Amino acid sequence: MSTDLVVPNFLPHVNGKGEASAAPTSPEEERIPRALDFERVLAERTVFRRADAKAAEIVAAETAARVAAEKHGGRNTWQPEDISDVLDGTRDPVVTELGHRADGVPILYRGKEHGIAGEPESGKTWFALMIVVQVLKKGHRVTYVDFEDDARTVVGRLLDLGLIKERLRRDSDQFRYIRPEAAPGEDDITAAITFGGGTADLVVYDGFTEGAALLGLDVTGGDGQAAVAKFRRTVIRPALTAGAATLITDHVVKSSDSRNRYALGAQHKLAGLTGAQFMIEVEKTWGRGRKGRSKIYITKDRNAALREASQPDPRPNFDHFGDLVGNAEDPEMGITVVLFAPRSEQEGIEKAVAEGQPDPKLAPAVDRVIEVLQGSEEPLSGNRVAVLAGGRKQTALDALEWLVAKGRVTRTKNGATFFHALTPEPVEDVADEPAVALKAA
Repeated sequence: MSTDLVVPNFLPHVNGKGEASAAPTSPEEERIPRALDFERVLAERTVFRRADAKAAEIVAAETAARVAAEKHGGRNTWQPEDISDVLDGTRDPVVTELGHRADGVPILYRGKEHGIAGEPESGKTWFALMIVVQVLKKGHRVTYVDFEDDARTVVGRLLDLGLIKERLRRDSDQFRYIRPEAAPGEDDITAAITFGGGTADLVVYDGFTEGAALLGLDVTGGDGQAAVAKFRRTVIRPALTAGAATLITDHVVKSSDSRNRYALGAQHKLAGLTGAQFMIEVEKTWGRGRKGRSKIYITKDRNAALREASQPDPRPNFDHFGDLVGNAEDPEMGITVVLFAPRSEQEGIEKAVAEGQPDPKLAPAVDRVIEVLQGSEEPLSGNRVAVLAGGRKQTALDALEWLVAKGRVTRTKNGATFFHALTPEPVEDVADEPAVALKAA
């Protein structure tokens, strides 16, 4: 078998030095051993093809960078920033601006991401709605993205909190309620936060877990961190880029022992937060016809303005920022939700004693004991009261002792066992009042 190589006519003819040669002039010259030169030509053409592919990659990268720049006001975000305003002190410090505590301390950082996490019925949404009302009353704009409920509940609560309907109407250019049923398109978030007179000052995302599921993300699985990062990039970052503050409501893990300061899912939520993370813990559940209280804690404050206005907590990374008090006792007065500043432990004890109230640490147990005795038709033993009141047994017994000492619970002995019942309210003697009324008439 011949080892001679036939060189195709479409290839340039090269000599032994790799130089182009004249076209063959005779049939004999067409069959020559040129294997080495042929391989070199093929290698050169491979280089050309790779160069073309590389050029295509560069063009694609430049196109992507141009598109990204257009989304960020025409600038390439990978270019170095001008930090002269930071160095010369002309840039405004990062401080909280939106919403406020009862003593006037603002709650949210403008242009930063925030989260509020807690158990069901702890007051997460009420906390968000309280801030929404405050922001709207200042004349600012709010976009409310609801992944969990519907307009009847959310808008109804805003009206219950005293907000006038005019602020919520579309033509007010102040408020937008969105109830998505699918993942957002490329420009949906930008459209949702863009009003006729500017962009939203606050964007609330109510229900992180449900919102992530809408995007097809599993935040509790093995790829939880990637899922959280994608949610943040898709839903939160466009609002932050526009200068809005974001507030996300979230659930906590079921076990309080393993909860620490994290919400449900990956620690990546906390790590990527640019504003503050709040944790809400219910002390007394409230609802229609009832008054309740939840404690608000700071578990992350990247810019440190909120921790400065908080009281230290024994738990690492926890600071007590305030007490959220909801009152719906009087239907005619509507609903009030107020975030009060935290009192120091000593101030709380002194105030409670002066008002004839129990130690604040004992107060929740006192309320539970009273509820137990109110619901019982018969006197109960101390142990039975403690079991029904729940919580730490000794705390419930201490609360019972306090009520007995204050005369609000009557203790009777039957055999070797003491039983307890609420002391009846004293009845005033009003027998003479009708006679007095007749004389006055």
